[in-house]
Amino acid sequence: MHLITGIIWILQLLIVIRAVISWIRINPNRFTYWIARITEPILEPIRRLMMRSSFLRQFPVDFSPVAAYLILALISRIIRRLYYYSLF
Repeated sequence: MHLITGIIWILQLLIVIRAVISWIRINPNRFTYWIARITEPILEPIRRLMMRSSFLRQFPVDFSPVAAYLILALISRIIRRLYYYSLF
């Protein structure tokens, strides 16, 4: 359980770092490519799903990192609850 929630926490952290990097326009380097390679498989499906909404398409901001962060937080919480209740 701790391993899975730890991996989820690291993914959340990398998503936040990627969002911050996109705001401050750092020149691409190995670190930014590495973060993109890890986070893109999570962000791309969410981005495609969000682009189906005509409401979300009108905004110039990509909300997929926020949605991914919240989804990962929900998954982590569910895992912790299931683990907690399986002990009793």
